[in-house]
Amino acid sequence: MPANRRKLRMADTPASFVLIPGRTSRQGTSLNLGKFTEDYLQETGTLLMSPQDMERLKLDEGQPVRVTSHQGSVQLPCKAGRKGELPTGVLFIAYGPASSRLMGSDTHGTGMPDSKGLDVTVERLEPRPTGGQATVTKGRTGAGLAAAGQDASDVTTVENATCTFCGCVCDDMVLSVRSNRIIKAKNACVLGKAWFLNHHVEPDQPVATIKSRPVSLEQAAACAAQILLKARYPIVYGLSDTTCEAQRVALAVADRIGACVDTTTSVCHGPSGMAFQGVGETTCTLGEVKNRADLVIFWGSNPAESHPRHFGKYSIMPKGRFVPRGRKDRTVVLVDVRKTRSAAAADIFIPVKPRSDFEVLWALRALVKGIRIDGTAIEAATGVPLPVLEDLTRRMKTCRFGVLFFGMGLAMTRGKHINAEAALALARDLNQFTRFTAKPMRGHGNVTGADNVVAWTTGYPFGVSLGRGFPRFNPGEFTTIDTLARREADAALIIAAAVTLLMFMAAAYSLFGFMADVALVVNMVLILGVLSFLQATLTLPGIAGIVLTIGMAVDANVLVFERIREEVRSGRTPISAVDTGYSRAFTTIMDANLTTLIAALLLYVFGSGPVRGFAVTLSIGIVTSMFTAIMLTRLLVVTWLRRTKPEALPL
Repeated sequence: MPANRRKLRMADTPASFVLIPGRTSRQGTSLNLGKFTEDYLQETGTLLMSPQDMERLKLDEGQPVRVTSHQGSVQLPCKAGRKGELPTGVLFIAYGPASSRLMGSDTHGTGMPDSKGLDVTVERLEPRPTGGQATVTKGRTGAGLAAAGQDASDVTTVENATCTFCGCVCDDMVLSVRSNRIIKAKNACVLGKAWFLNHHVEPDQPVATIKSRPVSLEQAAACAAQILLKARYPIVYGLSDTTCEAQRVALAVADRIGACVDTTTSVCHGPSGMAFQGVGETTCTLGEVKNRADLVIFWGSNPAESHPRHFGKYSIMPKGRFVPRGRKDRTVVLVDVRKTRSAAAADIFIPVKPRSDFEVLWALRALVKGIRIDGTAIEAATGVPLPVLEDLTRRMKTCRFGVLFFGMGLAMTRGKHINAEAALALARDLNQFTRFTAKPMRGHGNVTGADNVVAWTTGYPFGVSLGRGFPRFNPGEFTTIDTLARREADAALIIAAAVTLLMFMAAAYSLFGFMADVALVVNMVLILGVLSFLQATLTLPGIAGIVLTIGMAVDANVLVFERIREEVRSGRTPISAVDTGYSRAFTTIMDANLTTLIAALLLYVFGSGPVRGFAVTLSIGIVTSMFTAIMLTRLLVVTWLRRTKPEALPL
């Protein structure tokens, strides 16, 4: 067999590890450029491990490995982390498609999927043969937008703008705008610049659409209202990237239609919200931290990469009223399972074993209360020597103003809300000796506002059902991931949240949905390729035709997958169910696309101008969607079946 066609072969037995997915600054900046850019694919598709583990498994830099969790497996190139960054037995991967595949959607009744401290195995694979390289897209950068060569006189300056990329919500941005594009973002961090320079006004886009047809805002609102009123189990989701005033209106709509209300908290700091309900919160503003804090603890968070201006604007460097020398008047402690880039800014770095945060926090509570603990046992369980814990306890009790910032490394590892409750309880205990607070490191711009609005309106922070006329709170039952996984929701109002059609397909149909997403992207590439070959100009009606094509492609996959589900319920084997599902759905899909193609041809023959543009893109899209939705998706499914031979289908 030719070398470029040889399959990867396992060389060794699997080795067990703990996987810690997380954010990096490169992942954040490349995300704004696009999920198919070279930087994003490389950053989210590379596995980091310690040099000792690389040597133990006899792995070379860039060698592919198979990482397997209880949910699924992925094949990734591996490389060694920075010296001392990762302890042995711990892996890291940036949040992205690969980490999502390993996490899965099972929340175990908590409303939040497991995203930290995952048990995985790693198998060494033979290096891939050197052959053709995958095609990737180069993202556009802010520098490219600024190099337009236009006269500087047409640049508008917007001062005191607010960046909502992360929870810092910095409001001192100075933006330079030219031709509806932001070309410069002064004072913004690396994440903020990527956020501003890659978002711009699209004047050609309609204000609203119904079934891909441009309509007025009033018409769209009336149609949406009818859908929500007729729904049996509606959900209202998102709210994290909009204003508190809009969030209040969304709550009123949810109350009127009896919906489940959920914010993006349920997929990030949901455990913190549950902890606030159970323990309460000793909190403060970032302004108080800047002016008063002389002891700053970061636990399970990496602000250097997730909140780049946090150090310089709020927590470590700035001079305040009671800390006039700034950094010199502060002690900074970092507690984490790996030595992140934030460790360089800390005076003390305390490494803990994965999934042992609760034990460390509970030991600190005991020491604060003067209770003696077994140093040998606590070090064996957590990896932290007793003298280190005693020193930290002394610093916390004697500081003038202390703050504990905790991230998803604490809230989304084993224990979840119990870990967050332990951190909040520790801060509460310390207030018997000094002023001490605890705050979560939030990701989205106004997700804290969303939680507060939902909390003081309903009494609960997220995942609230209003279906019976009064609020009910039960994470795992009313949270969005669970309602979608159980296929209970029949209508959704998504408000200012990064939720797309691709995410819906992946959530609704698991691995099959991901294959449909791949086919959908290929469909878009084929349409644009044909239009480029024909040297056609893409107008607004043409865009409308493409959007309609995307909807039809999704509809075809939904028909096939639902037919396969029916065959599985009737007792067929996976292979038989897939074969029968595609065969029986093909006639329906062909009829629907053929009639639409005839209509498009008639529009082209009897129409003119914009109507013809719509007809051209619609016709091309019908042909390409038939290829991708039937042939390409089926090829992916059949290839997966032959390789894995599953006993059950992930539908």
